[in-house]
Amino acid sequence: MQANFWDRNQLKLAPVFFLTPAMLFFAVYVLHPIFSSLLISFFEWDGVGEMMWVGIGNYVEMWDDDRVHTAIINNILWLGIFLLAPPLSLALGLFLNQNILEIKFAKSLFFFPFVVSPVVVGLIFSWFYNPKYGL
Repeated sequence: MQANFWDRNQLKLAPVFFLTPAMLFFAVYVLHPIFSSLLISFFEWDGVGEMMWVGIGNYVEMWDDDRVHTAIINNILWLGIFLLAPPLSLALGLFLNQNILEIKFAKSLFFFPFVVSPVVVGLIFSWFYNPKYGL
């Protein structure tokens, strides 16, 4: 008996059927807005009226603005601080994982804000919802 089309190509077609919806959503909700924004950036447009082609004029105007330079510097600083977080947290974790007697005090200081914060928030909300004196 001869196998039908699906039986012969099931291993090849199954991934296509599973990936097609995700790729369509990605194309519609990610790629289309990116390329539409890129295209619109070459026009002067208020969102309602006619679009006027300005080419890279918007990018030249943007680059001449001092706020853009400040934003780029802030982003580079944010990136540097963000990249420092994983090694510093690993070092702190290794430090707090030592088996020496004095480290118990450091662990208590470290975890104190995590324990106290929910208690304080709960206490404040109990004051808010107090039927006699609350808000």
